[in-house]
Amino acid sequence: MALTEERTEEALALAEEHGFAQWAAYGKMLKGWALAQRGQGSSAIEQIREGLAATRQTGARIWEPFFLGLLTEAFALAGRIDEGLKIVSEASETVASGEKMNDAELHRLRGELIRRSAL
Repeated sequence: MALTEERTEEALALAEEHGFAQWAAYGKMLKGWALAQRGQGSSAIEQIREGLAATRQTGARIWEPFFLGLLTEAFALAGRIDEGLKIVSEASETVASGEKMNDAELHRLRGELIRRSAL
């Protein structure tokens, strides 16, 4: 986890220094994921949402299901199941538009959220 955070900080610094808005947004989302893994749910969710908004401002939608999956996981780890289910549904709709590489992970996350809701 520490290595992910370290590399993300380096990538963010480079992206911001050179004006690579899309890559800075990706870094922000990965930083958010790392925060979620450390139990910092609110900060994690905020980081990932900011990164998603910044990515969308660039017009890029590539890897969006992956990043929505990170947001879903952050909600799950924060115990915010209903919000996580909404986001994983949004991600699944995005997948329906053609980007299929994250199908299995999105199904796993949906199952994890449902499992947590039954506890």
